[in-house]
Amino acid sequence: MRGDRTQKEVAKALGVAQSSITRWEDPRGMLPRARDLRLLLEYYELSPQRIEEMLNLRRDAEQRGWWQTYRLDKQYETFIGLEADSARIQSFQSQIITGLLQTEGYARAVLRATRPEATADEVEQLLQVRMTRQDRWATNNNVKLWAILGEAALRQVVGSRAIMVEQIEHLHELSLHPRVTLQVLPFDSAAHPALETTSFQVFQLADLPLSAVFLDSRTGSLYLEDPHEIEDYEDLFNKLRAAAQDIEPTRQMLSSVARDHRERAAQ
Repeated sequence: MRGDRTQKEVAKALGVAQSSITRWEDPRGMLPRARDLRLLLEYYELSPQRIEEMLNLRRDAEQRGWWQTYRLDKQYETFIGLEADSARIQSFQSQIITGLLQTEGYARAVLRATRPEATADEVEQLLQVRMTRQDRWATNNNVKLWAILGEAALRQVVGSRAIMVEQIEHLHELSLHPRVTLQVLPFDSAAHPALETTSFQVFQLADLPLSAVFLDSRTGSLYLEDPHEIEDYEDLFNKLRAAAQDIEPTRQMLSSVARDHRERAAQ
């Protein structure tokens, strides 16, 4: 919002120290007082409606989220906060089941495999956080989830075939949930624009006309807020929806893959 103005110019206009502007702009810094934030936004010539939205954001930022009782990575805390405040979540995962749709057994196996250095207690704490995220989503009747999974996420044996049978049967059950739309992108689908993208999530916030894109990798997470970048990922998700199987064929495929895991487990 500051645009081409320097921090020094803004500080002079508001009659505050330049260090205050620096702290307000730093996500790890201090929150400005409501009065100072209003003056700042008026100086930036935001509309009265947008100013009230930002003041509401400031008020919400003072509230302590349930996840803050755990000692989590700051980026993960940001992810949970976005998830909790969303009205709509669009998720694409090519290699793994989306976190909100994981069974406890599958989630534990994923955490053990991806965090080999973690102690058993640390894994169980992360598992508890993931299960709490699911419980919160289940009781929030306003959050809709549209998930697209690559077939590899269904075929990869995570934990054991018994765990995979339970997981895929759970997906089939959730595909009937009124707030869940689930599609599978099969191996034999045509080449699609996300071939070089393993996962992303688009969050549309509930109380604000804002969206954010979450990109995850082993070395760190990235959040995109630029409207043009968000539009690009929403367009990508729409193309994936067109390339993936429809809802009923997806359910049929889930039943088929679960049966395949069950038969192989019995061998």
